[in-house]
Amino acid sequence: MNNFSKIAVRKRPISLKEEKSGQIDQVKIIDSKVVCLIVPKNHANEKSKEKIYVFDHAFDIDASQKEIFDKTVGFLVKGVL
Repeated sequence: MNNFSKIAVRKRPISLKEEKSGQIDQVKIIDSKVVCLIVPKNHANEKSKEKIYVFDHAFDIDASQKEIFDKTVGFLVKGVL
């Protein structure tokens, strides 16, 4: 894998429509690379499940555009200029 192949994700805030319908935030950013997705239980006697995904970069809701740019493509611009 070369230095240019990177996968980045950014968590979005829960929408007003989702909030009004009673949905809860089911995505947690563990650190700057790990995303935990909480899959709700289907039946009363079933436990919620967690799925873990690892990316090159995982940004939470409060990440700035500059932070995302600097950590994902900023090096490309510097290389071109």
